[in-house]
Amino acid sequence: LLFREYLPNLSREDRGKRWTTNRWGQRDQDYALEKPAGTVRIALLGASYTMGKRVADGENFESQLEVLLNEAAPEGTRFEILNFAVDAYSPVEGVLLCRDKIARFQPDHMFYVEHGSARYRISERLAERMIAGVDLEFDYLEKLSHEARVYPGIAQTTANRSLYERSIESLGWAYGEMARLCREQGIRPALFLLPRTKENNTADDLAEIIAIARKAGLPAFLIDDPYQGHDPQDLIVARKDFHPNALGHRLISERFYDLLEKSESELKLGVTRPRSKPMDTGAE
Repeated sequence: LLFREYLPNLSREDRGKRWTTNRWGQRDQDYALEKPAGTVRIALLGASYTMGKRVADGENFESQLEVLLNEAAPEGTRFEILNFAVDAYSPVEGVLLCRDKIARFQPDHMFYVEHGSARYRISERLAERMIAGVDLEFDYLEKLSHEARVYPGIAQTTANRSLYERSIESLGWAYGEMARLCREQGIRPALFLLPRTKENNTADDLAEIIAIARKAGLPAFLIDDPYQGHDPQDLIVARKDFHPNALGHRLISERFYDLLEKSESELKLGVTRPRSKPMDTGAE
Protein backbone atom coordinates (compact mmCIF):
# COMPACT_ATOMS: atom_id res chain seq x y z
CA LEU A 1 0.00 0.00 0.00
CA LEU A 2 2.97 2.30 0.65
CA PHE A 3 3.86 2.48 -3.03
CA ARG A 4 7.11 4.45 -2.87
CA GLU A 5 9.98 5.20 -0.49
CA TYR A 6 13.34 6.93 -0.94
CA LEU A 7 16.49 4.88 -0.51
CA PRO A 8 18.95 5.99 2.19
CA ASN A 9 22.14 7.94 1.47
CA LEU A 10 21.28 8.97 -2.08
CA SER A 11 23.10 11.84 -3.76
CA ARG A 12 22.23 12.96 -7.26
CA GLU A 13 21.48 15.94 -9.47
CA ASP A 14 17.87 16.82 -10.31
CA ARG A 15 17.94 19.33 -13.18
CA GLY A 16 21.10 20.85 -11.80
CA LYS A 17 19.96 20.84 -8.17
CA ARG A 18 21.71 18.68 -5.57
CA TRP A 19 19.28 16.12 -4.10
CA THR A 20 20.31 13.89 -1.19
CA THR A 21 18.74 11.64 1.41
CA ASN A 22 19.99 10.80 4.89
CA ARG A 23 20.53 7.36 6.41
CA TRP A 24 16.78 7.08 7.08
CA GLY A 25 15.75 7.73 3.48
CA GLN A 26 14.51 11.24 4.27
CA ARG A 27 15.30 14.18 2.01
CA ASP A 28 16.84 15.99 4.95
CA GLN A 29 20.00 16.47 6.95
CA ASP A 30 21.10 13.59 9.17
CA TYR A 31 19.42 13.13 12.54
CA ALA A 32 19.99 10.65 15.34
CA LEU A 33 17.24 8.13 15.88
CA GLU A 34 17.02 9.09 19.55
CA LYS A 35 15.77 12.60 20.21
CA PRO A 36 18.44 14.75 21.91
CA ALA A 37 17.70 16.38 25.25
CA GLY A 38 16.15 19.83 24.98
CA THR A 39 14.86 19.14 21.46
CA VAL A 40 11.36 19.68 20.13
CA ARG A 41 10.87 17.28 17.23
CA ILE A 42 8.36 17.67 14.43
CA ALA A 43 7.59 14.87 11.97
CA LEU A 44 6.63 16.65 8.75
CA LEU A 45 4.51 14.67 6.28
CA GLY A 46 3.40 15.59 2.79
CA ALA A 47 4.17 15.26 -0.89
CA SER A 48 6.35 17.01 -3.50
CA TYR A 49 6.01 20.58 -2.17
CA THR A 50 7.06 19.45 1.31
CA MET A 51 9.85 17.22 0.02
CA GLY A 52 11.15 20.10 -2.10
CA LYS A 53 10.86 18.86 -5.66
CA ARG A 54 13.08 20.73 -8.15
CA VAL A 55 14.92 22.83 -5.53
CA ALA A 56 18.34 22.16 -4.04
CA ASP A 57 19.07 20.70 -0.62
CA GLY A 58 18.33 23.26 2.05
CA GLU A 59 16.11 25.41 -0.19
CA ASN A 60 12.79 23.72 0.59
CA PHE A 61 10.46 25.37 3.07
CA GLU A 62 10.99 22.61 5.64
CA SER A 63 14.72 23.39 5.90
CA GLN A 64 14.11 27.13 6.06
CA LEU A 65 11.31 26.79 8.61
CA GLU A 66 13.65 24.84 10.88
CA VAL A 67 16.17 27.70 10.67
CA LEU A 68 13.49 30.27 11.56
CA LEU A 69 12.32 28.20 14.53
CA ASN A 70 15.83 27.85 15.90
CA GLU A 71 16.63 31.54 15.43
CA ALA A 72 13.76 32.35 17.79
CA ALA A 73 13.98 29.32 20.09
CA PRO A 74 14.25 29.88 23.86
CA GLU A 75 17.68 29.29 25.34
CA GLY A 76 18.28 25.58 25.84
CA THR A 77 15.71 24.53 23.24
CA ARG A 78 16.34 23.27 19.71
CA PHE A 79 13.85 22.40 17.01
CA GLU A 80 14.29 19.50 14.59
CA ILE A 81 11.93 19.00 11.65
CA LEU A 82 12.23 15.50 10.20
CA ASN A 83 11.02 15.48 6.61
CA PHE A 84 9.06 12.30 5.84
CA ALA A 85 7.53 13.75 2.66
CA VAL A 86 7.74 11.85 -0.64
CA ASP A 87 6.51 13.18 -3.97
CA ALA A 88 3.04 11.91 -4.98
CA TYR A 89 2.11 10.88 -1.44
CA SER A 90 -1.52 11.27 -0.36
CA PRO A 91 -3.29 11.03 3.02
CA VAL A 92 -3.25 7.23 2.62
CA GLU A 93 0.54 7.26 2.90
CA GLY A 94 0.17 9.71 5.78
CA VAL A 95 -1.80 7.08 7.69
CA LEU A 96 0.85 4.44 7.01
CA LEU A 97 3.67 6.74 8.15
CA CYS A 98 1.82 7.57 11.37
CA ARG A 99 1.23 3.87 11.99
CA ASP A 100 4.63 2.44 11.05
CA LYS A 101 7.38 5.04 10.68
CA ILE A 102 7.42 8.19 12.72
CA ALA A 103 7.04 7.05 16.34
CA ARG A 104 10.54 5.53 16.62
CA PHE A 105 12.00 9.03 16.10
CA GLN A 106 10.10 10.25 19.20
CA PRO A 107 8.49 13.33 17.63
CA ASP A 108 6.53 15.70 19.83
CA HIS A 109 4.40 16.88 16.90
CA MET A 110 3.19 15.59 13.54
CA PHE A 111 2.47 18.21 10.89
CA TYR A 112 0.66 16.96 7.80
CA VAL A 113 0.90 19.39 4.87
CA GLU A 114 -2.16 19.20 2.63
CA HIS A 115 -3.28 20.90 -0.58
CA GLY A 116 -6.67 21.90 -1.90
CA SER A 117 -6.50 19.03 -4.40
CA ALA A 118 -6.79 16.50 -1.56
CA ARG A 119 -10.03 14.92 -2.76
CA TYR A 120 -8.60 14.24 -6.21
CA ARG A 121 -5.30 12.97 -4.85
CA ILE A 122 -6.73 10.45 -2.40
CA SER A 123 -9.19 9.22 -5.04
CA GLU A 124 -6.48 8.66 -7.64
CA ARG A 125 -4.09 7.01 -5.16
CA LEU A 126 -6.76 4.61 -3.89
CA ALA A 127 -7.91 3.84 -7.42
CA GLU A 128 -4.37 2.91 -8.44
CA ARG A 129 -3.86 0.62 -5.46
CA MET A 130 -7.27 -1.05 -5.74
CA ILE A 131 -6.82 -1.68 -9.47
CA ALA A 132 -3.36 -3.12 -8.76
CA GLY A 133 -4.93 -5.55 -6.31
CA VAL A 134 -2.58 -4.77 -3.42
CA ASP A 135 -3.41 -5.64 0.17
CA LEU A 136 -5.46 -2.65 1.36
CA GLU A 137 -4.56 -3.45 5.00
CA PHE A 138 -7.51 -1.58 6.55
CA ASP A 139 -11.10 -2.76 6.95
CA TYR A 140 -12.37 0.66 5.89
CA LEU A 141 -10.48 0.54 2.58
CA GLU A 142 -11.69 -2.99 1.86
CA LYS A 143 -15.25 -1.82 2.50
CA LEU A 144 -14.72 1.25 0.32
CA SER A 145 -13.41 -0.88 -2.54
CA HIS A 146 -16.49 -3.10 -2.34
CA GLU A 147 -18.98 -0.23 -2.12
CA ALA A 148 -17.30 1.77 -4.93
CA ARG A 149 -16.93 -1.41 -7.04
CA VAL A 150 -13.28 -0.74 -7.74
CA TYR A 151 -11.38 -3.95 -8.47
CA PRO A 152 -8.48 -5.10 -10.68
CA GLY A 153 -9.41 -4.70 -14.32
CA ILE A 154 -11.66 -1.63 -13.97
CA ALA A 155 -10.72 1.48 -15.99
CA GLN A 156 -8.73 4.09 -14.07
CA THR A 157 -11.09 6.91 -15.05
CA THR A 158 -14.13 4.93 -13.85
CA ALA A 159 -12.40 4.11 -10.58
CA ASN A 160 -11.34 7.73 -10.07
CA ARG A 161 -14.88 8.96 -10.58
CA SER A 162 -16.44 6.41 -8.27
CA LEU A 163 -13.94 7.07 -5.49
CA TYR A 164 -14.14 10.85 -5.88
CA GLU A 165 -17.85 10.62 -5.09
CA ARG A 166 -16.82 9.14 -1.73
CA SER A 167 -13.73 11.28 -1.21
CA ILE A 168 -15.09 13.43 1.62
CA GLU A 169 -15.66 10.23 3.58
CA SER A 170 -12.28 8.73 2.67
CA LEU A 171 -10.44 11.94 3.57
CA GLY A 172 -12.26 11.99 6.90
CA TRP A 173 -11.15 8.42 7.53
CA ALA A 174 -7.50 9.21 6.68
CA TYR A 175 -7.38 12.39 8.76
CA GLY A 176 -9.09 10.66 11.67
CA GLU A 177 -6.67 7.73 11.54
CA MET A 178 -3.65 10.06 11.50
CA ALA A 179 -5.01 11.93 14.51
CA ARG A 180 -5.84 8.76 16.43
CA LEU A 181 -2.54 7.00 15.71
CA CYS A 182 -0.50 10.04 16.71
CA ARG A 183 -2.37 10.63 19.96
CA GLU A 184 -2.04 6.97 20.91
CA GLN A 185 1.74 7.39 20.56
CA GLY A 186 1.89 10.66 22.51
CA ILE A 187 2.35 12.83 19.41
CA ARG A 188 0.40 16.07 18.87
CA PRO A 189 -1.09 16.03 15.33
CA ALA A 190 -2.06 18.96 13.12
CA LEU A 191 -2.87 19.55 9.44
CA PHE A 192 -1.63 22.60 7.54
CA LEU A 193 -3.37 23.46 4.29
CA LEU A 194 -0.89 24.97 1.83
CA PRO A 195 -2.23 26.54 -1.39
CA ARG A 196 -0.21 25.61 -4.46
CA THR A 197 1.28 28.25 -6.75
CA LYS A 198 -1.13 27.56 -9.63
CA GLU A 199 -4.08 26.00 -7.84
CA ASN A 200 -7.47 27.47 -8.68
CA ASN A 201 -9.22 26.67 -5.42
CA THR A 202 -11.93 28.91 -4.07
CA ALA A 203 -12.20 29.87 -0.43
CA ASP A 204 -15.01 27.31 -0.20
CA ASP A 205 -12.72 24.54 -1.50
CA LEU A 206 -10.09 25.32 1.11
CA ALA A 207 -12.67 25.68 3.88
CA GLU A 208 -14.05 22.24 2.98
CA ILE A 209 -10.68 20.55 3.57
CA ILE A 210 -10.25 22.35 6.89
CA ALA A 211 -13.77 21.31 7.95
CA ILE A 212 -13.21 17.64 7.00
CA ALA A 213 -10.01 17.50 9.06
CA ARG A 214 -11.48 19.20 12.11
CA LYS A 215 -14.59 17.02 12.04
CA ALA A 216 -12.26 13.98 12.00
CA GLY A 217 -10.45 15.28 15.11
CA LEU A 218 -7.35 16.59 13.34
CA PRO A 219 -6.60 20.25 14.19
CA ALA A 220 -6.31 22.13 10.90
CA PHE A 221 -4.84 25.49 9.91
CA LEU A 222 -4.67 27.43 6.65
CA ILE A 223 -1.31 28.83 5.52
CA ASP A 224 -3.00 31.84 4.00
CA ASP A 225 -1.71 32.82 0.52
CA PRO A 226 2.06 32.83 1.04
CA TYR A 227 2.50 34.07 -2.56
CA GLN A 228 0.57 37.30 -2.11
CA GLY A 229 2.02 40.25 -4.01
CA HIS A 230 4.15 38.11 -6.33
CA ASP A 231 3.65 37.10 -9.93
CA PRO A 232 3.20 33.28 -9.88
CA GLN A 233 5.63 33.04 -12.80
CA ASP A 234 8.38 34.37 -10.51
CA LEU A 235 7.75 31.61 -7.97
CA ILE A 236 7.75 28.43 -10.07
CA VAL A 237 10.65 26.28 -11.21
CA ALA A 238 9.73 26.25 -14.93
CA ARG A 239 7.04 27.48 -17.31
CA LYS A 240 5.20 24.16 -17.21
CA ASP A 241 6.34 22.99 -13.77
CA PHE A 242 4.41 24.79 -11.06
CA HIS A 243 6.40 23.54 -8.09
CA PRO A 244 7.75 26.51 -6.11
CA ASN A 245 11.31 27.64 -6.67
CA ALA A 246 13.68 28.73 -3.90
CA LEU A 247 11.91 32.09 -3.52
CA GLY A 248 8.53 30.38 -3.38
CA HIS A 249 9.77 28.06 -0.65
CA ARG A 250 11.21 30.98 1.30
CA LEU A 251 7.85 32.76 1.22
CA ILE A 252 6.10 29.58 2.37
CA SER A 253 8.52 29.11 5.27
CA GLU A 254 8.01 32.67 6.49
CA ARG A 255 4.22 32.50 6.30
CA PHE A 256 4.30 29.06 7.94
CA TYR A 257 6.38 30.43 10.82
CA ASP A 258 4.00 33.36 11.29
CA LEU A 259 1.08 30.92 11.49
CA LEU A 260 2.87 28.79 14.09
CA GLU A 261 3.54 31.87 16.21
CA LYS A 262 -0.06 33.04 15.85
CA SER A 263 -1.45 29.58 16.73
CA GLU A 264 0.84 28.86 19.68
CA SER A 265 -2.03 28.59 22.16
CA GLU A 266 -3.48 25.70 20.16
CA LEU A 267 -0.30 24.01 18.93
CA LYS A 268 1.80 24.35 22.12
CA LEU A 269 4.95 24.18 20.05
CA GLY A 270 6.94 26.72 22.05
CA VAL A 271 6.95 29.46 19.38
CA THR A 272 6.54 32.73 21.25
CA ARG A 273 8.56 35.28 19.30
CA PRO A 274 7.84 36.90 15.93
CA ARG A 275 10.40 36.48 13.18
CA SER A 276 13.27 38.88 13.65
CA LYS A 277 14.06 39.12 9.93
CA PRO A 278 11.87 41.04 7.49
CA MET A 279 10.39 39.03 4.64
CA ASP A 280 12.69 38.91 1.61
CA THR A 281 10.60 39.98 -1.38
CA GLY A 282 13.41 40.08 -3.91
CA ALA A 283 13.05 38.26 -7.20
CA GLU A 284 14.71 34.88 -7.69
